[in-house]
Amino acid sequence: MLDDAHICVFLWDEIARRITELHAMSQKYANIIGVGKELPKDYFELMVETRFLLEAMSLDLIDLVKTGFPPSPPLRELFVRNDDKFYQKSDLGVAGNSNKALNRIFSLLRCFSNKGMRDFLTLHVLMDELERFVQDDPEGKSYISSWVIFHVSQLSVISECLHQFHLYQPWAKHVESAIEKRKMTLLDGYSKLLRPFTPIIILKFYHTRLAKLGNPHDGKFNYPIHKPRNKANVNIMRAAEDALDTFWKAADAHWKARIGKTPHMLIKDILGDRTLQRTPPWVEPTRPGNS
Repeated sequence: MLDDAHICVFLWDEIARRITELHAMSQKYANIIGVGKELPKDYFELMVETRFLLEAMSLDLIDLVKTGFPPSPPLRELFVRNDDKFYQKSDLGVAGNSNKALNRIFSLLRCFSNKGMRDFLTLHVLMDELERFVQDDPEGKSYISSWVIFHVSQLSVISECLHQFHLYQPWAKHVESAIEKRKMTLLDGYSKLLRPFTPIIILKFYHTRLAKLGNPHDGKFNYPIHKPRNKANVNIMRAAEDALDTFWKAADAHWKARIGKTPHMLIKDILGDRTLQRTPPWVEPTRPGNS
């Protein structure tokens, strides 16, 4: 979870930077780009690399959704887990199910997870259908956890970006062809891009006290921000912030001791200087008429 959060910031910044550069190039070459002409080499190469990055990210997100959807809280009772760690549908999950919302979700997930179906229908169409389903069917939405929605929302943005690349005809066909021919080289470039995160991804928190510090079941991260602001609720929020600070201090110490860096150090230039917001101690309000 921690790895994914930091890598997500890194990759979205990379995409934003490349798309901004593509926009600048499109304006620079506006007078020489025309149907029947090849794109300028630097512009074409950046389009190939950026489109591949979007595609690679989409596949990573699809894998996350495929593996995270079955064990999500609203659906885990409908699945079983076998010995080789893969989640499989139980009889309750599919066979004979009369729940139309569930059947629709399972149908979309099958199309979404199958490369052949995904290529035939296109990711863009599948994402549109999933978004429509979530918006129009409250019961269906209740089966999709916030974790799944978070990753699906990112995938939705990426699918729209890929769709816009596809609309850039006739050059889009040449870009897609170049990606297919150079896929191994581009994959190697994607691996190199993420290489700084490799030691962090490999490092595990086994046999450390971090599991206890990060376990929410004892209520230490309860944060009643939407409840009335009173002394009790303020103290609960301050305790949760202290518990979170304690966890991150221990996590950062673990990373630094083992690999000499933390995930935050890899994205600090993206985030810039920040001041963490902390809830101040409770102060009894002054009653009218008191000085």
